[in-house]
Amino acid sequence: MDARIEQLFSDLVDDRLDDDGAQELSRLLRGDEAAVEKFRELLRLHFLLAEQAGPVRAFTLAELRAARAIDDEFDRRAEAARSTATPAALTSAPSSDDWRKSARLPWALLAIAASVLVVTAMWRQPSSGDGASRVATSPSVGDQAASPQIAKDGAPSANSRIVARVLRKIDCDWAEDRWSATANGEVQKGQVITLTKGLLVLEFASGAEITVNGPATLVTTSGSTLKMIRGELSASVPPRARGFCVETHAGKFIDLGTEFGLLVDEDGEVETHVFKGEVVAQVEGLPEGDHSTLLNAGEAWARNTAGPIETGLPAEPRRFLRPLKSEETEVSEPPPVLQGLTLHFAADAGVQRDVDDRVSEWGDLSGSHGDLRSENAWQVDAEQRPLWLPRAIGKRPALRFDGYRSLVTEPVYLPTSHTEVVVFRADGDVARQMISERANFRELGVQLFNFYGPPHTVLQISEDRSLVGRVHLGFIPQHVDPVDVGYVKSPTAIDNRPHVAAYCYDADSHRASLYLDGELVGASDDVPVLDATMAARYIGSHFERRGFGFTGEIAEMLVYQGALSAAQISETCHWLVEKYELVQGVPIEVTVLNDREVGE
Repeated sequence: MDARIEQLFSDLVDDRLDDDGAQELSRLLRGDEAAVEKFRELLRLHFLLAEQAGPVRAFTLAELRAARAIDDEFDRRAEAARSTATPAALTSAPSSDDWRKSARLPWALLAIAASVLVVTAMWRQPSSGDGASRVATSPSVGDQAASPQIAKDGAPSANSRIVARVLRKIDCDWAEDRWSATANGEVQKGQVITLTKGLLVLEFASGAEITVNGPATLVTTSGSTLKMIRGELSASVPPRARGFCVETHAGKFIDLGTEFGLLVDEDGEVETHVFKGEVVAQVEGLPEGDHSTLLNAGEAWARNTAGPIETGLPAEPRRFLRPLKSEETEVSEPPPVLQGLTLHFAADAGVQRDVDDRVSEWGDLSGSHGDLRSENAWQVDAEQRPLWLPRAIGKRPALRFDGYRSLVTEPVYLPTSHTEVVVFRADGDVARQMISERANFRELGVQLFNFYGPPHTVLQISEDRSLVGRVHLGFIPQHVDPVDVGYVKSPTAIDNRPHVAAYCYDADSHRASLYLDGELVGASDDVPVLDATMAARYIGSHFERRGFGFTGEIAEMLVYQGALSAAQISETCHWLVEKYELVQGVPIEVTVLNDREVGE
């Protein structure tokens, strides 16, 4: 199936497809019966897997009516076809299932896709009233007695057990998938959630968005309340969710439409930090009676298990790991080539830092350039976060990596042909020292990025300080050693000055190219067509080995779906050279290799 159709279908089942994408999918499917048949099969598999992965949530009455309308349309068209058929044709009139496979199938599938979009839109629609969940007991279609009890104002049934849903999972060890928010990611009333690592973002039925950072334990008690046993959370509460309450052993914290963070440590100490708006800290059971304090933006509250309550403390937002918001991301100047841009990181925009100026989240700017969704890079482990430097390359910020620090993106689709461009400065002597001290795997170098697969793309500094780009296939049949394709390297060592590197893997022309500061320095004319990948992408490290990561600074990175032309690569590289005021070196001789020569 066409890669674009496959990507749009993936966006559809992952709740990421917008109206423009739905229209594009409709156009691509129309008239392509092979693609329609594949689309139908993938849709069937998706629903089968979703049913096995978790219980299917109950549907609202409107959703059930939409599904019934689709079935009625199937039956109506099938009946019309039978009524106009000849007597001979009636003896073999198609069944409803047969009709679904007929030439009218594209429209039926688009109806199914539309119903999925309707369901998604209804779930995302802001609720009114007390904001409780819209989900209700699932009746049989047409059974009015069993219909969900929905109030005239649109408020849902009060007896719903679903109180929240999973928005995002960031390197999280809760449930099966570490990253994605599955279609069945509902959270029920009274459910205990325990994380040992990672970030879990929940949207409660009231509209409050809660980010939990492991290790943590909490209980979801309703669509507008939870109990925090231990750990760290931050809350973003819109006006419609005003009154959202977090209960701890030290008291209740009731928001008044705000953003705040809460910590419950292993010793029982509780802290609340208000970022925006106001929060009421309500403590019960004190010897002098109940105690309530109104906390304003910029203020914090603390109480240990036996000590007094402290108020008037300064709030410290950087102590909390919370997702970047689009309005908090400063949009930098767009690159000259935008077509196919799927990831764009720049250290001068969209960087979330902790109290030690280490980067916990690096915002993907491609969304601000027109991409459908931003796939940010994260590091939930404070010990592995790269350091943010304000004036590192060309008087601009960069992230400092030391071989043990790294970031990893949310899963990103990457087709066979792709292009990466990165602004970096390598500590070549440190890299060579680290590599020489290894007992094995010296060929892996220190890696600027490792686009986890396999197959996965790697850009690295090798032991001889050359710049190497390759696509790693791993161990394959009839090969003793792991196999790399598209292997290219610079003919001379990289110095300690800042540079712009670009690696392009072009499966259509069977060529891989390596550029340094806009000049072609290496190429391979023996490039096979590989499978596309959907995986997390590692920046500044090998995906699983500490001490194999990059040593130096990375200021900016761009990843394109598809091979850029030589002119586009040169234009992009020179734009970055000018942006970072880099001194270009003397052009060097280009070396063209094939994989056999690389092996020798």
